[in-house]
Amino acid sequence: MNGEQELRLLVETIPTPVWRAAPEGNVEYVNKRALVFGAPADEILRWGWIDKVHPDDIAFKKLAQKSSILDASQRGLQISRS
Repeated sequence: MNGEQELRLLVETIPTPVWRAAPEGNVEYVNKRALVFGAPADEILRWGWIDKVHPDDIAFKKLAQKSSILDASQRGLQISRS
């Protein structure tokens, strides 16, 4: 088993939701555990996740995301776009 296969196995078997989002916020990947909340992957991927967040929390989530991206770029970290 190579490193990528080991990582994929880990991500799919840990008992917590895992997702990957692009810097813009659109979700590109969710593990099976993230789907136990009742929404199928096609409703979560891209921007579908935003419909699952309470309206009062949307502005906070977007602000926190922009802040973390800005912080990463200010510290010279490169944001991966795989």
